[in-house]
Amino acid sequence: MNHHEGCACAHHAESAKGIGGLLSVAVGAVPCTGALLVLLFGLANDLLWPSITLVVAISLGMALALSGVGIAAILGRRFLDRRTGGDEARAGRLAANLRVASATGVCLVGCLLFVVAW
Repeated sequence: MNHHEGCACAHHAESAKGIGGLLSVAVGAVPCTGALLVLLFGLANDLLWPSITLVVAISLGMALALSGVGIAAILGRRFLDRRTGGDEARAGRLAANLRVASATGVCLVGCLLFVVAW
């Protein structure tokens, strides 16, 4: 392929890389569909920077919440391991009871939300 002196092929390729990089950062920065809706609403109403601020706040909140849940799970597991004292039968019963209790809790919260919304 012959290029003439004024050809800007390399320039176009580099600018496309930059746009692709920005696009991947933008897609990775939007944590959920709710944040995407906030961003689109902000774009539609010329509120770009406030919507970006809201999306950053949503991202930080999700990061803190998920980190807290992860830390609580690790510490809870260590606590339960200490409480059972290496007794595998007791640990198995406790794990089964916790699974039933957590599933029941999730169902109760779901039913409560359904009743309140109804």
